Amino acid sequence: MYFLSKYDWWLTAIIISGILLLAFSALGSSSSVIVFINTGISIFICWVFFGTGYRVLDEKLIIRGGPVKWTVALSDVTSIKPSRSLLSAPASSMDRLEIRHKKGAVIISPKDKEGFLKLMKERCPSAYISQ
Repeated sequence: MYFLSKYDWWLTAIIISGILLLAFSALGSSSSVIVFINTGISIFICWVFFGTGYRVLDEKLIIRGGPVKWTVALSDVTSIKPSRSLLSAPASSMDRLEIRHKKGAVIISPKDKEGFLKLMKERCPSAYISQ
Protein backbone atom coordinates (compact mmCIF):
# COMPACT_ATOMS: atom_id res chain seq x y z
CA MET A 1 0.00 0.00 0.00
CA TYR A 2 1.27 3.47 -0.89
CA PHE A 3 1.04 6.47 1.46
CA LEU A 4 1.56 10.04 0.28
CA SER A 5 3.55 12.43 2.43
CA LYS A 6 1.65 15.09 4.35
CA TYR A 7 2.61 18.65 3.36
CA ASP A 8 2.57 21.58 5.79
CA TRP A 9 1.28 24.77 4.15
CA TRP A 10 4.18 26.87 5.41
CA LEU A 11 6.83 24.44 4.18
CA THR A 12 5.09 24.23 0.80
CA ALA A 13 5.02 28.06 0.68
CA ILE A 14 8.77 28.22 1.38
CA ILE A 15 9.54 25.67 -1.34
CA ILE A 16 7.30 27.40 -3.91
CA SER A 17 8.76 30.82 -2.98
CA GLY A 18 12.27 29.47 -3.53
CA ILE A 19 11.31 28.05 -6.91
CA LEU A 20 9.66 31.34 -7.93
CA LEU A 21 12.77 33.23 -6.83
CA LEU A 22 14.91 30.96 -9.01
CA ALA A 23 12.48 31.41 -11.93
CA PHE A 24 12.44 35.22 -11.67
CA SER A 25 16.23 35.40 -11.37
CA ALA A 26 16.52 33.19 -14.46
CA LEU A 27 14.05 35.36 -16.40
CA GLY A 28 16.04 38.45 -15.53
CA SER A 29 19.29 36.89 -16.69
CA SER A 30 20.67 37.08 -20.20
CA SER A 31 22.82 34.01 -19.54
CA SER A 32 21.44 30.71 -20.78
CA VAL A 33 23.71 28.96 -18.26
CA ILE A 34 21.88 30.66 -15.36
CA VAL A 35 18.51 29.71 -16.86
CA PHE A 36 19.66 26.09 -17.28
CA ILE A 37 21.08 25.84 -13.74
CA ASN A 38 18.03 27.48 -12.10
CA THR A 39 15.66 25.25 -14.07
CA GLY A 40 17.62 22.15 -13.03
CA ILE A 41 17.64 23.18 -9.38
CA SER A 42 13.89 23.90 -9.47
CA ILE A 43 13.11 20.52 -11.02
CA PHE A 44 15.29 18.74 -8.46
CA ILE A 45 13.65 20.57 -5.53
CA CYS A 46 10.17 19.67 -6.84
CA TRP A 47 11.22 16.04 -7.32
CA VAL A 48 12.55 15.72 -3.76
CA PHE A 49 9.70 17.63 -2.09
CA PHE A 50 6.69 16.40 -4.06
CA GLY A 51 8.15 12.95 -4.79
CA THR A 52 8.13 11.87 -1.16
CA GLY A 53 6.07 8.82 -0.24
CA TYR A 54 6.02 5.54 1.62
CA ARG A 55 5.20 2.06 0.32
CA VAL A 56 4.41 -0.77 2.76
CA LEU A 57 4.91 -4.19 1.21
CA ASP A 58 4.54 -7.63 2.80
CA GLU A 59 8.05 -7.67 4.27
CA LYS A 60 9.47 -4.17 3.87
CA LEU A 61 8.83 -0.45 4.04
CA ILE A 62 10.18 1.58 1.13
CA ILE A 63 10.65 5.29 1.81
CA ARG A 64 11.30 7.55 -1.16
CA GLY A 65 12.29 11.20 -1.22
CA GLY A 66 12.89 12.10 -4.85
CA PRO A 67 15.98 10.22 -6.03
CA VAL A 68 16.78 8.84 -2.57
CA LYS A 69 15.31 5.55 -1.40
CA TRP A 70 15.48 3.82 1.99
CA THR A 71 14.32 0.27 2.64
CA VAL A 72 13.47 -1.03 6.11
CA ALA A 73 12.64 -4.68 6.74
CA LEU A 74 9.35 -4.81 8.67
CA SER A 75 10.83 -7.54 10.87
CA ASP A 76 13.49 -5.00 11.97
CA VAL A 77 10.98 -2.35 13.13
CA THR A 78 11.10 -2.02 16.93
CA SER A 79 8.90 1.04 17.51
CA ILE A 80 6.88 3.80 15.87
CA LYS A 81 6.03 6.96 17.77
CA PRO A 82 4.95 10.55 17.05
CA SER A 83 7.78 13.03 16.55
CA ARG A 84 8.21 16.79 16.10
CA SER A 85 11.92 16.47 15.29
CA LEU A 86 13.44 19.20 13.14
CA LEU A 87 16.03 16.81 11.74
CA SER A 88 16.25 16.52 7.99
CA ALA A 89 14.05 13.64 6.92
CA PRO A 90 11.88 12.32 4.10
CA ALA A 91 8.97 14.14 5.73
CA SER A 92 7.22 17.22 4.33
CA SER A 93 5.32 18.03 7.51
CA MET A 94 6.10 18.54 11.18
CA ASP A 95 3.37 15.98 12.00
CA ARG A 96 5.88 13.14 11.91
CA LEU A 97 6.41 9.55 12.92
CA GLU A 98 9.76 8.20 14.08
CA ILE A 99 10.31 4.61 13.00
CA ARG A 100 13.04 2.88 14.98
CA HIS A 101 14.53 -0.27 13.57
CA LYS A 102 17.54 -2.51 14.21
CA LYS A 103 19.81 -0.41 11.99
CA GLY A 104 18.74 3.05 13.17
CA ALA A 105 15.74 5.33 12.77
CA VAL A 106 13.92 7.27 10.09
CA ILE A 107 11.34 10.05 10.34
CA ILE A 108 8.36 10.19 7.96
CA SER A 109 5.08 12.12 7.66
CA PRO A 110 2.32 10.05 6.01
CA LYS A 111 -0.82 12.00 5.09
CA ASP A 112 -3.01 9.08 6.23
CA LYS A 113 -1.28 8.63 9.57
CA GLU A 114 -4.05 6.48 11.06
CA GLY A 115 -4.13 4.15 8.05
CA PHE A 116 -0.35 3.87 8.08
CA LEU A 117 -0.22 3.03 11.79
CA LYS A 118 -3.04 0.49 11.44
CA LEU A 119 -1.23 -1.29 8.62
CA MET A 120 2.09 -1.21 10.48
CA LYS A 121 0.41 -2.76 13.56
CA GLU A 122 -0.72 -5.63 11.35
CA ARG A 123 2.65 -6.06 9.62
CA CYS A 124 4.88 -5.45 12.68
CA PRO A 125 3.08 -7.21 15.56
CA SER A 126 6.16 -7.23 17.82
CA ALA A 127 6.86 -3.48 17.44
CA TYR A 128 5.76 -0.93 20.02
CA ILE A 129 3.46 1.47 18.19
CA SER A 130 2.33 4.66 19.92
CA GLN A 131 -0.29 7.05 18.57
